[in-house]
Amino acid sequence: MIKQFFYTQYYSPDPMAVVFPKNEKELISLVRLANELSLKLVPSGGRTGYSGGAVAAFKEIVVSFDKMNKILSFCEEDRNVCCQPGLITKELQEFAKANDLFYPVDFASSGSSLIGGNIATNAGGIKVIRYGLTRNWISGLSNAIFY
Repeated sequence: MIKQFFYTQYYSPDPMAVVFPKNEKELISLVRLANELSLKLVPSGGRTGYSGGAVAAFKEIVVSFDKMNKILSFCEEDRNVCCQPGLITKELQEFAKANDLFYPVDFASSGSSLIGGNIATNAGGIKVIRYGLTRNWISGLSNAIFY
């Protein structure tokens, strides 16, 4: 009998390839090509999660967001930061602090977890009871990849 586990440590990675898009344009091109060729994509970030959702175990293409790690804009008036999915959580926290703001989503892996993964899993962390989940701190997501 084979047990089915849902933690990353129980899946053996077996990707077809790993790609590192640097911007939205490259990501859009990749998604279009994958659709045309019926290839499966698996997003990959800081690799700190245990849900098993970011393991390419069946020859998928891993899309690493390591190079999409920038803060794109900051609007002081409405206190919104626009960033790429590969931004490290700790970097967003430090940016907020430098601008007299506070980004409370925090956990042990904040120095290596990525914002995109936090959003994908609706991460909570050690301050979740007081400040809520990641979704409480997101005002919107770009839909550019759907065009």
